Amino acid sequence: MSLMLCKILVLERNLSNINTNLTNLTTLVHQLVMRFPASESTHRGPELVRTSSTQDGAHLFKHMKPPVFKGEDRDRNKDTVMTFLRKWRDVHDLRKPEESVKVLEASLTLDGRAYKWWMSLTPSARPSTWEEFEKAFQKEFFPENEKDRNWNAWDQCKMEGFTLTQYISKYRDIILKLDGLDDFQKVRGFVRGLDKEYKSKVKTQYPKTLEEAIKSAQIFDDIFEKKSTIVKNN
Repeated sequence: MSLMLCKILVLERNLSNINTNLTNLTTLVHQLVMRFPASESTHRGPELVRTSSTQDGAHLFKHMKPPVFKGEDRDRNKDTVMTFLRKWRDVHDLRKPEESVKVLEASLTLDGRAYKWWMSLTPSARPSTWEEFEKAFQKEFFPENEKDRNWNAWDQCKMEGFTLTQYISKYRDIILKLDGLDDFQKVRGFVRGLDKEYKSKVKTQYPKTLEEAIKSAQIFDDIFEKKSTIVKNN
């Protein structure tokens, strides 16, 4: 009987410990819930609030300024068109809405000529996925002759009349508008447009990337500026 009594006492003590642990766990969970209430389960970004899927659309337009596209003549270029689409991609990556919602939200931010274009499409002709929307949007607002102008600008870009810093900035702007340029083409175009003195120096470094070519040109530019300063001072 004494052995049985000991077992019962040990069992009661274990049960008591389990109850204590459950009580502590319940208290901890309660504290966490009070600290992070479910009704306030939001994640704030710079200007965006994550909410439940049923409220996403309303909160998107309430808590951030969505990109707007008017489709005027000044908007019909790759920079403006791609910036509009890229901003919407970023929003979609954060919120991950349905394909139809992606298209609907973007269409709601079209204005002016862009809105008229959208309204001119019959329901059956309107894109139903984001990929279809991007293709239709670029086809309408990014004319083919814009691509030709950008390639001509790259082909004719020269340093003549500009400082090296100005030329670098100008060249970067141009290549951002071009698709499909590899490192060799970027370097070739940059070196081709340099003034004669810069060109000969950069070629001797055999740059493999645009950044290497720019760095070589900048090193020579610093040396040239120092020599010019010494001559002026003398």
